Amino acid sequence: MTLCRKDRHGAVQTRRLSEIEQVRSQLDVFSLSEIWTGKGDERLAGAVTAAEAT
Repeated sequence: MTLCRKDRHGAVQTRRLSEIEQVRSQLDVFSLSEIWTGKGDERLAGAVTAAEAT
């Protein structure tokens, strides 16, 4: 599964859900679709933005 989002300049960025630390830490218990449904696009996108800032 891939998360697609637009940045503030209109460029589309993609990120595999399995590359997001917040998702990887839960993969032993939940499937990607369960994590995506539970967290939602906005929270996962926020996790990507926070990871990119560090």
